[in-house]
Amino acid sequence: IVQEGHTAGIQAMSVHQDGSLLATGDLQGVNLLWDLRSGKCLMELQESQLNSKVTTALKFMPSGYHLAVAGHSNCIAFWDLRKKEELCIVPSGDKLVSDIQFEQSTG
Repeated sequence: IVQEGHTAGIQAMSVHQDGSLLATGDLQGVNLLWDLRSGKCLMELQESQLNSKVTTALKFMPSGYHLAVAGHSNCIAFWDLRKKEELCIVPSGDKLVSDIQFEQSTG
């Protein structure tokens, strides 16, 4: 069986907190969302503004409905997975983002 998906090496990945989804990003900036139960690709996240040739980090947000994607362009794109759309792009300054972490709200 051949699994369709990335044609370049995977650079970043993140597993959803409930274990049902996997987000992967590769060395060509292709970002895919996978259903781990079926093994099928649910969607390709095609950034409109990130314009990055390499995905450097991916992280599901604590809400579970959003995904942050960092790239070679020193920006982070935030995706709404329910709407399947990019919400916004946030510049990260002049440093390459290699990891994304979120703090849990205490209030």
